[in-house]
Amino acid sequence: MFNTLLDTFYPLDIIMLPLQIFLFCFTIYFFIIGFFGLVVFKEKKVTTPIKKFACLIAAHNEQAVVAHLVKNLQEMDYPKELYDIYVIADNCTDNTAQVSKEAGAIVCERFDPEHKTKGYALDWMFDKLFKMERTWISLMMPYAFLMRTIWCIQDFLWR
Repeated sequence: MFNTLLDTFYPLDIIMLPLQIFLFCFTIYFFIIGFFGLVVFKEKKVTTPIKKFACLIAAHNEQAVVAHLVKNLQEMDYPKELYDIYVIADNCTDNTAQVSKEAGAIVCERFDPEHKTKGYALDWMFDKLFKMERTWISLMMPYAFLMRTIWCIQDFLWR
């Protein structure tokens, strides 16, 4: 009279029922992973910075913006004793060197009328840096190049 579950048994049910159970478990597993993926756990890194940097600013007649850049670099969230700010006053005819020095940068003036590009200025500065008797300079030393940039990210050196 009444049709029961056992009366309507098909041969493919032997394969399909375990497959459906497997797919259901698989779906629940991905649902749980997706749900917990929505929660963001922010890890706070507790590290002591040890890398020392030389921030190089190649400037040519940029007295209007170089002081702001140097001040911005000094406000970075990084220990100030672990980085130096160098301004390469490359063939400047204005007060770029004086403004940079007043802002707190180490100024290196360069006058070479034949080689006026930024590449020559950086090559000249690297030669000077590697000849200095500083403990932080080495060939493995990472350098930060900041050229014609008015602002920088506060945690720039941490990255």
